[in-house]
Amino acid sequence: MMERIKSITLTILVLVSLVQSYFLAYSSPKFDNVVQTDYVENEVIGTQAELGDILFPEQIILHSGNSTHTLLPLSLQFYSMVYDDFLKRKFYDGLRRTETSSLDLNWDYIRKQNPGIELRFKEAIPLHVLQSILQIKQEAPLIDEMITRIWIYLVANTDDVHTYFLTDKDSVVYEAMKVDISADNVKKYVAFGQYLTKYHSVTGDYYLPDEAITIAKIQASYSQFTADQLKRNLFVDPSMTRNFVERDLTQIYTDGKRALQVKNDTHWMKYSDPISIPVDNSNDAEENLLGSIKFINEHGGWNGTYIYSQMSSELETGPQTFLYRQYVDNYPLIGLAPNNFGYIKLVLQRGVVSVYERSLIKIDTDTIVKKEAFLPGGKTLDNLIEAYSKRQEIVTIFPAYQVTVVKGNKVDLVPRWAVELKDGTNEFIY
Repeated sequence: MMERIKSITLTILVLVSLVQSYFLAYSSPKFDNVVQTDYVENEVIGTQAELGDILFPEQIILHSGNSTHTLLPLSLQFYSMVYDDFLKRKFYDGLRRTETSSLDLNWDYIRKQNPGIELRFKEAIPLHVLQSILQIKQEAPLIDEMITRIWIYLVANTDDVHTYFLTDKDSVVYEAMKVDISADNVKKYVAFGQYLTKYHSVTGDYYLPDEAITIAKIQASYSQFTADQLKRNLFVDPSMTRNFVERDLTQIYTDGKRALQVKNDTHWMKYSDPISIPVDNSNDAEENLLGSIKFINEHGGWNGTYIYSQMSSELETGPQTFLYRQYVDNYPLIGLAPNNFGYIKLVLQRGVVSVYERSLIKIDTDTIVKKEAFLPGGKTLDNLIEAYSKRQEIVTIFPAYQVTVVKGNKVDLVPRWAVELKDGTNEFIY
């Protein structure tokens, strides 16, 4: 009897299974909508930028060939005519890597005696990245070295044009074997210098005006990134963040892994995201540079004009630091500690960002009010440099804006002569 009951039960189970299989195979499934409750899309709080918007020469120097020189800052229309309308449209073919010891190159003589155009980047750019900006044609793969300058000049008493890409190694240059730039092209653009302020240089490291230069004093209104905007932009799930305040009133937001510090008194933020990359993992300057620009595009954007301005020494392993300097009216902004205004700073390894810092302030360029001002040149400036106690540490000297936050949500941008020292810091000498 028991065996018969088991047999009947087994038969029923088999029949039920067959019926279920039939419905699964031939019936239409019913889908329920999945409701997403906590996901928050990143908020775009700044403009995005392409490589060419960030990587371009900080200075163009026109060498007349008779020991006179003219510097084209970003603010001059001549800069755009030389770089955007001319040099960016030319082809640079067949770059040949050469040891300078095998060439008869005397750069001091060339800058004084050979008419030419010199492009200077604020920070060295990987050659492979430069190929994305300029029309560099190369069949054979190039070693990805760091380019600091491009120098195009006429050979004395000929119509031969030489073009060199100078690297961060004094011993190595790249010569473009074929360039569609004629002697007449070089003479035409060098001739712009006759209409502009003349500059002088003792060593060729930096150039100073022979007379005072005009640069506007600026006041403008500003707004700020809010903590809520930053949370929504930097954290995958902002609702999971905790908030607490430190003794110095710094606000801390964290999701247990990442942390955001907001310092309202100095208008500054710092975001950190510990990464798990082996210390001995090989580094790649190009990968980190492109990764830093991509990260800013996706996390806050660019609230103004920026130039790629500084990279920590190119290490084979370990993190690299990248700095992008903000420009207003085509001059860099510098704020002295504790108000480290005017730059975006990132730390990366293998293209992954671990630290991200920037000012909270967004200058409203539509509210800019200008007042004419001057910076000294000639002997007055030379004497200021001579009296500067750290003159042996100077890397370069340049006009800049010192940023001061004033009442009424406004900033004052005051023209100053600034120096960059060998340790990468800035000071004002006037």
